Amino acid sequence: MKKENELKWHKSLLFKVNGSIICILIVFMMLLGIVVNNLVSKELTSQVEEKNLEVASSLQQQANNFFNQTEGVIKLISRFDKIKSGNNKDTLEIVRKVKEENPHFKYVYLATAKGEMIIYPKVDLGSDFDPTTRPWYKKAMEKDSLIWTDVFIDAGSGDPIMTTAIPVENSEGEFIGILAGDVSLDQLSQAVASRKIGETGYAYMVNSKGKIIAHPNHSLVKEGYNIKQDFDFKSTLETKKGSIKYEDPDTYEEKLASYVSVDRINGIIFAQIKSKEAYAVKNKLQLVILGMSLFVLIMVGLAVYIINKKYLLNPINKLVKLISKVAQGDLNTAVENIQEDEIGQIQAALNKMIRNLHDIVANILDTTEDLSAYSEELAASSEEGNATIETTNDLIENMSASIQQISASAQEVTSFAQQSNSQTRIGREKIEKTVANIKEINQTVGETVTIINDLDDTSKEIGQIVEMITTIAEQTNLLALNAAIEAARAGEHGQGFAVVAEEIRALAEDTSNATDKIANLINMTQEKSNTGIKAIEKVKSTSESGQEIVQKTGQVFKEIEEAAEETSAQIEHTASATQSLAKNSDEIIEASEGIQQMSDEVTNSSQELSVMAQKLQNLVNKFKI
Repeated sequence: MKKENELKWHKSLLFKVNGSIICILIVFMMLLGIVVNNLVSKELTSQVEEKNLEVASSLQQQANNFFNQTEGVIKLISRFDKIKSGNNKDTLEIVRKVKEENPHFKYVYLATAKGEMIIYPKVDLGSDFDPTTRPWYKKAMEKDSLIWTDVFIDAGSGDPIMTTAIPVENSEGEFIGILAGDVSLDQLSQAVASRKIGETGYAYMVNSKGKIIAHPNHSLVKEGYNIKQDFDFKSTLETKKGSIKYEDPDTYEEKLASYVSVDRINGIIFAQIKSKEAYAVKNKLQLVILGMSLFVLIMVGLAVYIINKKYLLNPINKLVKLISKVAQGDLNTAVENIQEDEIGQIQAALNKMIRNLHDIVANILDTTEDLSAYSEELAASSEEGNATIETTNDLIENMSASIQQISASAQEVTSFAQQSNSQTRIGREKIEKTVANIKEINQTVGETVTIINDLDDTSKEIGQIVEMITTIAEQTNLLALNAAIEAARAGEHGQGFAVVAEEIRALAEDTSNATDKIANLINMTQEKSNTGIKAIEKVKSTSESGQEIVQKTGQVFKEIEEAAEETSAQIEHTASATQSLAKNSDEIIEASEGIQQMSDEVTNSSQELSVMAQKLQNLVNKFKI
C-alpha cells in the first residue's frame, strides 16, 4: 500500500514548485546576462572605438607633421637664390644637401623650363626624357603652387613613393622650372605599421583608391592589396572619420576598426583590433556572471527547497497521511496545530469535511435501518396493491361489457331519431305548402273585396246619375205641363204643340218610373255587395286566423325537427362517447395490467432495495465514527 502511494520524484509537488522557481530564476539570469552582455558589448565597443580613434588620430598627426615638414623643406629651398639663379652647379649642390639632410627624400631635383633635369642622386633617365611632359610637372604648372601626386610603389624597393613639386621663379619673377622631390613614405609606413593596439591590433594606411601603402605585412604593400574587397571603402572615404566592423575574408575573424583621413594623400589611416580580443574582457565577465549566477541559483534553490519542504511539503505530507486514514474509513481523526496561511485554510476545510463526513455516515447508518424496514413494508403494500388491481380489472371488464350494450342501444335510438326527424321534415314541408295556399286564398279574397268595393262605388255613381235623370224628368214633366197649358191657351194653333208636350210629359213619367226602378235595383245591389263584403271579410279573417295557426303549426314542426336533429346529434355523441368509453376501458384494463406489472417490479425493487440497504449498511459499518 505504501509503494502505491509513493510518487515519483519528478511528479512531486516539491519538484514542480522548486522547478518552476528555478526555471524563473534561470530565465531571469538569462535576461540579466543578455542585458549585461549588451551593455558591456556597447561599452567595450565604445572604448575600443575610442582607443582606435586615438591611435588613428595620433598617426594622422604624425602623417601631417611628416608632410608639413617635407613641404617646408621644398618651399624653403624653392626660395633659395642659388635655385632661382638658374646655375645648374649651385642647384645640384643644394639638392644634394637636402637629400643628405632629409633621408626620406629618395630623389630631389629641378626640372627646368628648357627640359633639363638636375637630380640627386644621379640617375640615367635617358636622352629622350622630357620632364615637362610628366604629370607632376603639369599639375604644378596648372595649380602654380605646391602639389602632391598620388602614391605609387617604387619598382626597385617596393616602398610607397609620393612626389611633391612647386614652381620656381627667378628674382625677376620669371618661371625657371619645377622643384620636386620623390618622398619615400617608408618612414611613415614604419611609424604606422609599428603601432600596436593590444595584442593583435595594428594600424595601416591606404590611398584614395583603397590600396594599402602602409601595413605591418609589407607584402600587402608590395602587391598593392585593395581593401575594397573587404568592406565598403567608398563610405569611409566620404565620412573621413568613424568606426566600422567587418569580417576578414581570409581568416573570417570579425574586426573592429576606426579610421581618419589624411588630406595630403587623400587616403585613410585605419586602427583596428580583433573583436575576439576586444571582447575578451566581456567573455571573462560573462564567465564571472555565469559563475555567480550558478552560485546564486544553487543557493536560492537550496533556500527554496528548505523553505518549501518545511512550510509546504511537510504540512502537505501530513495532510496526505490524514486523508489516507479518512480514505480507509477512520473518521475519528483531525488536523492539529492548524497553520495561519493557505495550508491552514486547507487543514481547517479538511477538518470540517471530516466532521461533515462523520455526520453523513452516522445519518446513513440510521437511514439504512429505516430503509430496510420501509422496503419490507413497500413489498407488502405492493402485494396488496396487486390484489386490488386484479379486483379493479374484473370490475372494469364488467363495466366495459355494459358500455358495449349502452353503445348498441344508443345506436338503435339514433336510428329511430333519424326516422322521426325524416317524418317531421315531411310534415313541415306539407304545412309550408298549406300556408302558401292559404296565402293565395287571402290574396284572392282581398282582390274580390276590392272588386266589390269598386262595384259599390260604381252603383253609387249610377244612383247619383239616376237621381239627376229623375230630377230632369220631373222638370221635363213640369215643363210639358206648362207647355200644355200654354197650348190650351193658344187654341187651335197650339194643338200640335200640346200633343208634343203630352208626349214629352208621358216620356218624362216613363223616365221617372224607370229611374225609380233603377234606383231600387242599385239599392238592392249595394245591400248585397255590403253583405258580400262582410262575408268575404269574415272569410278573410278566418283564412288569416287559419294561416296564423298553420304557421304556428309549421313552427312547432320546425322546432320538433330541430329538437329531433339535436337529439340525434346528442345520441350520436353519446354513442361516440360510449365507444370512446369502451375503448378507454380497454386502455384502462391494459394500464391496470401495466400497473400490476409495475407493482411487481416495485415489489422486486423493494426486495433489491432491502438487499442494497443491507450492503450500504455493511459498507458504512467500515467507517469508524
